[in-house]
Amino acid sequence: MPKSSQHTAYEFDFVVAGSGGAGLTAAIVAALSGLKVLLIEKTQYFGGTTALSGGGLWIPNNPHMADNGLSDSFEEADRYLRNVLGNDYNEKKVHAFRNRPVRTADQATALAS
Repeated sequence: MPKSSQHTAYEFDFVVAGSGGAGLTAAIVAALSGLKVLLIEKTQYFGGTTALSGGGLWIPNNPHMADNGLSDSFEEADRYLRNVLGNDYNEKKVHAFRNRPVRTADQATALAS
């Protein structure tokens, strides 16, 4: 007769696959919002490709830049992305990328305060 095995069931409100900049940010914001979070990483290291890139996140025109005396604008971000992306530039996607992270950064800062 086979041995019976016992499994423990866990429940989570929010599951994140990957511990790169986006994954960690999502996990932190979800946890600060009161959700029970599971973060899964396939390697033994945290950081994903963000760690390989030097660990930086680019959030155009974010409020922390101005707080540190740095200037930026959405127009400069658009100009940069048009030059980098060339024919792959998609205005709708670029505006979503450009606008949403600033709101997320503001929300995370407010939750952490």
